[in-house]
Amino acid sequence: MSKDYFKKLIDLLDVERKADHQTFLKLTENTSAADRRNLGLTWYPIAIRNTEIGRGDYITVEVERTTHQDLSQQFRFGSTVVLFSNHDPKADRIEGVITHLNRNKMKISLRLDELPDWTRDGKLGVDLLFDNNSYDEMNNALKQATTFCDDDARNKLIRILTDGQQPDFKVNSAYYSSPKLNISQQEAVNKILSANQLAIVHGPPGTGKTTTLVQAIKALSKQDNQKILVVAPSNTAVDLLTEKLSEEGLNVIRVGNPARVSEKLVHATLDYKMAEHPEMKSIKALKKQANEYKNMAHKYKRSFGKAERDQRKALFDEAHKIGREIENSEQYIMDNLFN
Repeated sequence: MSKDYFKKLIDLLDVERKADHQTFLKLTENTSAADRRNLGLTWYPIAIRNTEIGRGDYITVEVERTTHQDLSQQFRFGSTVVLFSNHDPKADRIEGVITHLNRNKMKISLRLDELPDWTRDGKLGVDLLFDNNSYDEMNNALKQATTFCDDDARNKLIRILTDGQQPDFKVNSAYYSSPKLNISQQEAVNKILSANQLAIVHGPPGTGKTTTLVQAIKALSKQDNQKILVVAPSNTAVDLLTEKLSEEGLNVIRVGNPARVSEKLVHATLDYKMAEHPEMKSIKALKKQANEYKNMAHKYKRSFGKAERDQRKALFDEAHKIGREIENSEQYIMDNLFN
């Protein structure tokens, strides 16, 4: 049944994607920038405030909306967007991904070496594109679940979630107790610790579920000595868990858009921990060097002769080489932090 179950979900997801896409097109096609702005789908006008080398040696551009800052928006961290010029919005446009977002500023990663000339002519804006990424992730997850149906170890959890099979639990495991928990909470933690596939703790608000989860996570980290992924349905909930787990002395890394993390938890974010890593000093030096090469390359205009074009290309190649070194170093820091 499991494979048929996931196949049906994949088909239904495709129907939903197509309907969602059609609705989005009706909202955005043949509408002005002002109309899209009122729908929360466009920032216009915007100003470019900064450019820097981001991950993968691509340009990251920081933009700010300069008017209509009180309007609501549908932009999100990780959304696919397009930077456009309203002089010729059909031709002058570049796709990118939002890497940082707060109320009136966003950073966009663009797969470019340098910004095109039209970005210096004003009348710039940012459009939100249809969210294919979320559908792709859901589709990939369902396809992966389908392949897991042939894996006995993973299929057990799938059958529990889809076929009503009961989970199983370890017997005679050591009993966990804590003065921070009442009897009911301690029983819940022990149920979690003894679960082989799945455990559910439920109850009305104010009954101590978060406290129970925090102690269970702490106990699991000691029991298995492995990394634990903790998720929650909102940024506020993740912040609360981050705060409580940090208070228990656990090494917590808060992932997600840094702009949506509460101020007192910035120290726990991946960005902050990377910035404080001792290797970051050498990365900053490499970024400075790469920027210098790119700045020198920009001095050569495309109308120059072959020698100038060759020199321009050589400078960009050198900047790319340094960019790859930066990316490898940043990956090393992330691996080091998580391990």
